[in-house]
Amino acid sequence: MRITKKAIALSAIPVVVVGWALFRPDLLFVNQTVNEKLPVKAGAMTSVLSSGTFASYAHETTGMAKIVKVDDKNFIQLSNFKTSNGPDVHLYLVSGSDSSQEAVKKNGYLDLGTLKGNIGDQNYELPANADLNKYKAVSIWCARFSVAFGGASLSPDKMAVAAPMTNLNAPTLQLASFSSPIEVTYGNVMGDARLSGRAAIIEDAGKRFVELNFKSTQPFELRLVKKENLTVGAFPAGAEFISLGNVMAGKHRVSISKDIDAWLYRSIAIIDTKTGKTTGVILLRSAQEKKKSASLA
Repeated sequence: MRITKKAIALSAIPVVVVGWALFRPDLLFVNQTVNEKLPVKAGAMTSVLSSGTFASYAHETTGMAKIVKVDDKNFIQLSNFKTSNGPDVHLYLVSGSDSSQEAVKKNGYLDLGTLKGNIGDQNYELPANADLNKYKAVSIWCARFSVAFGGASLSPDKMAVAAPMTNLNAPTLQLASFSSPIEVTYGNVMGDARLSGRAAIIEDAGKRFVELNFKSTQPFELRLVKKENLTVGAFPAGAEFISLGNVMAGKHRVSISKDIDAWLYRSIAIIDTKTGKTTGVILLRSAQEKKKSASLA
């Protein structure tokens, strides 16, 4: 049986599509404003069982999460909610009362599905068998990069109140809090033998940085590039980039704007200041991406 080049090309299309969906961070983004009311019917018995304010982790996240009982069903209600847009973002009900990234990975969770919107009020019905004595926190979780955008611990003692049906959708003032630094993407230096080290995009105290731990025998210009891959040689014409300045050996943090979409700036070019050519590269990937890539190797 003769296999033509056209047939081979056609058979490769599904593989390319799957690879693109797995590793392109610009797909499956949650970027939606919603304004959803609780499904409360007239005469329904309704009460707030527990609640808590969101803390910011990888991205600034604000608002309140409540567990609300409506007759015989329980819901997670997010109110005055706002977080960053991102790829494949889910709402997790977390085991224990700790909503931090480490706790989500260690203690386990129930996946309540893809986030309906990154801004606005919204509701998620809990499974009938969800043990609320066990699950006492929620997490806004980016499944693509395995990072927590934010989270809230739910307390029945300090925050919970009996709530009339008409007040459950009322706005609530919130305070944002911040945690220890979160490494979003990172990579090691490749290319010129004069260079070694690593770089990472991190979020710390609500601010965003490129953190560099760099060794070199001479200064180089570093550019954060909006490109999936780079190679040593001529810097690609027309590539969108942000100059991080000239960097010598040592550990540095370079502040970058939070308006910059960290998921799309995927490479760092190390530019020889004499020739203007790319002499080394750092490909920025999340821990989750590196894990998936290793499993497919």
